[in-house]
Amino acid sequence: MEYSIVQGKGVGDMTTRLDQSHLHGTFVEMKSLNGLVVILLTIFAAYTLNMLYFHPLHHVPGPKLAAITNWWSYYYELSKAFPEKCVELAEKHASSVVRVGPNKVVIHDVSQYDKIYRSGSDYAKDPDFYHLFPSASEGGTAVTATDKQVHKERRKQLAAKLSRQNITSIQDLVNEKLYSIVEIFGKAATNGRMVNVFAAWRSFTLDVISTFAFGQCLGALDRANLDHPMLDTMNIAVAAFYHFIRLPLIARVTSAKAFIPYLSRINSDMAAMASFKKWARECVDGYVPDTKVRYLFDGLFNPPSGTRKLSKDEIQNEAEDLLIAGSDTTAITLTVALVHLARQPDVWEQLNEELRHLIPNPATIPSWDTLETIPLLAACLKESLRMASPLPGYLWRVVPAEGLATPSGHYLPHGTKVGMSTWVMHNDKEIFPDPHVFKHSRWLDGDSPELSRYLVPFSKGSRQCAGMNMAYMEMCIALAVTCRRFVIKPPPGDVPEMRLLETFVGVLQSDLCPIIFERRQD
Repeated sequence: MEYSIVQGKGVGDMTTRLDQSHLHGTFVEMKSLNGLVVILLTIFAAYTLNMLYFHPLHHVPGPKLAAITNWWSYYYELSKAFPEKCVELAEKHASSVVRVGPNKVVIHDVSQYDKIYRSGSDYAKDPDFYHLFPSASEGGTAVTATDKQVHKERRKQLAAKLSRQNITSIQDLVNEKLYSIVEIFGKAATNGRMVNVFAAWRSFTLDVISTFAFGQCLGALDRANLDHPMLDTMNIAVAAFYHFIRLPLIARVTSAKAFIPYLSRINSDMAAMASFKKWARECVDGYVPDTKVRYLFDGLFNPPSGTRKLSKDEIQNEAEDLLIAGSDTTAITLTVALVHLARQPDVWEQLNEELRHLIPNPATIPSWDTLETIPLLAACLKESLRMASPLPGYLWRVVPAEGLATPSGHYLPHGTKVGMSTWVMHNDKEIFPDPHVFKHSRWLDGDSPELSRYLVPFSKGSRQCAGMNMAYMEMCIALAVTCRRFVIKPPPGDVPEMRLLETFVGVLQSDLCPIIFERRQD
């Protein structure tokens, strides 16, 4: 009995000691956890104070949250109105420079554009930005390469095929697709139906570029509803752009060959991306040399002397870049032209009168060289490019060793990421009064050459859009032929104002842009 009592007491003491030990351990763990939290909060507080008050860019105005994290700009990039937000901030702070990231500054001073983007500029492309493009694998492309020597070599490999001389020689390719779109407009005129001109121009440019880049026409104009699946794929790719930049794993997975067969199992968007990649690869693998040696593939598979031969992966990346960059940008500009000119019938008829002298027979298509001589046509195209700003996103560059002293009095040290937006420049009220009004006359006035300095839809310098000649030819011929053959009118009733958004490249808020077509009787 005594043994039992002693035994019980021993167990009780042991239990008490275990409880105390457990409580002590829990207390130690909580104390350690609290200590860790305090340390992390201290580090974060020190980081925040440094970024706000001691960082070399602390004197540059901008949102405090933007000084701490790049996720601030990501939020507004997803709204597809990042340049508009930056303009709002510049006006709020009465400053032409605004800090939009821990080490990123946007500049809204047009006097700085040539310094940053001219040929031979020391402001290199920002690798943290361009290396996350889906096409940046395999050393990058003419668009994404940040190494100057690599870029120079890529441009040389593309130069012959994208030169004005070669682009002029393939006008018959553009004319062929233009006859198809004219037939679509004509049928709509006969049947009294409106045409969604954005879908029409996208189909037109997609067929032109796919033929030129890959040697295989996608046949977008052959579809009755102008709804080729590749257009949806391009919508997905453009909409996902900032996700690729901010979430680089997505870009790596979608561009990795090993993952392409599995993408279609994730969701319909990934399936569309996989389908595009698969089609592009099939074009590369099935390449047959063209005896006329006019298409982009011919130049990439048979590079000029002094440049290395590209792998099939590199060729595919270059062709994909041109397909995406060379279709929607041109289509948006042509859409902007028709939507605005449909509301200015006097200008449309004046243009037709000027064209009549060159095109007495509307069934013929003059050469690009001939059409370029018409001042009113050039003015309408320039104003359309200004209002469309097909590449409105900020083009990020790295400040060189000497730093940048801005006219506003802010010094930006070496390594700062700086960017300017063509959309912001093209909507600068000091340069272009009434920037939201389509005024072709501004390009016919005496100060037109001065204005042209600030019209930069394709950027400037050695990094400007390589496909610029192709875009100009398509737009010039397409607008002239459409004007010579049709009268255009806006749809009846109140039509929402067309709004352009930004996902680095330009996009339309609504894909529906209806126009009424009537055949000319002359």
